[in-house]
Formats: sequence, C-alpha cells, structure tokens
Amino acid sequence: MRGAGLLPPLGACLRFTNRFEDDVRALSPDRIAIVNERLADLALALIPGSGYNPPSLGYKKLAGDPHPPSTHEARGWSDGGAWRIFGHREGDFFIVDRLAPHL
Repeated sequence: MRGAGLLPPLGACLRFTNRFEDDVRALSPDRIAIVNERLADLALALIPGSGYNPPSLGYKKLAGDPHPPSTHEARGWSDGGAWRIFGHREGDFFIVDRLAPHL
C-alpha cells in the first residue's frame, strides 16, 4: 500500500535495526513502497531452498567488509541513484542494518 510507511517485517526471519527504520522514515512515500516490496522479496529469498532471487532484488554476499556488520546486500532501487538494503545473519534471523547508496 502506497504511503503506509514501513511495514512490519514479513516472515519470521527478518528483523530491522533502529538505524534502518530511521533511514526509511526519511524517504518519500513512493520510495518506502519500493523498500516494502524489496523486503517482501527478501523474506521469500531467505526461505531455505527457495532459490528465489529476482533481478529486482539481487540479493548477494558482499565482497570484503565495506559496511560492518553487514555481510549481504539487496537492491533498493536504481533510478535516480542506486540504493541498497544492507544486512547480516544472526542465528536464524536476517538483521536489516541500513539503507544506503550503492557501493
């Protein structure tokens, strides 16, 4: 739903940091809608054995250590500047750390 703000984590495996929530709050409603769509895709991609990873998500492991503690990234959007969703695993959970420009 457009303009609804950040939706609660979809899937039991996702958790949001306060920083990520603050990053999203600073966005326009149309960008928040895109982030919500990507988080829904991410929840599906994190299901073991799903093999789900559409090009619009592009979920992958980061090379090196550019955004500690983040170890993985997913696409946020690419028009008007590329932004990524960064996060890491903690046990059974994927912690969404931040939203930031592409590296």
